[in-house]
Amino acid sequence: MDYQLIYQYTPTYSNVWHIFPLLVFVLVAILLIVVIKKYYIKRSFVRQLTLFFGYILLIISSIMTFIMLLKLPEIIASERQLKNALYNNKSSVVEGKIENYSQQKINGRIYEKFEIDSVQFELSNNLDIEGFPNKTKIKTVIERYKKSIFKIEFIKINGEIRILKIEEKLKPKA
Repeated sequence: MDYQLIYQYTPTYSNVWHIFPLLVFVLVAILLIVVIKKYYIKRSFVRQLTLFFGYILLIISSIMTFIMLLKLPEIIASERQLKNALYNNKSSVVEGKIENYSQQKINGRIYEKFEIDSVQFELSNNLDIEGFPNKTKIKTVIERYKKSIFKIEFIKINGEIRILKIEEKLKPKA
C-alpha cells in the first residue's frame, strides 16, 4: 500500500545557532565598557550608570553563553541521534488508526494526546524539542486526519518520544 508523507524530520542544528545572539550581547557589553572608559574620562553619574549597565550586561550574557556552551555537546548529540535513527533505520515504527485522541487548550497552547498501536504520543504546539512537532501546527495534521491510517516512525530519547516521520495510508482508488 502506498503512503503519503505528511511530515519528515530534517536535521537543522537550529538550536546550535542560539549561541550567536548571546555572543553578540557579550561583544556589545565589552565594546560599551571600553568606549565609555576610553572616551568619557570625566567621572559623572551618567558615565558610572552606563558602566554599571555594561558590566551587568556582560555578566549576565557571559553566564548565559557559558551555560549554552555547556549544553552544546548535548544538543549536537541529540541532533545526530535523530539523524542516525532516521537515515539508518534505527527507529521504531507503529501503524494504525489514531485511538484515544484528546485535546486540551491551556493558556492558548494546544496539547494533544493520542495512541497508535498502544504507543502513546503527546504533542504540543509549544514544545521546543527536535523532531515533530517542532514549531508546527499540530491541529492541522493530527485532528484533520483522525480517521486515517498512519505509519509513524519515532525514537525514544530520555523517555520522550520524538516523531521522525508521519505517513498517511492512501485510500485505494476505485
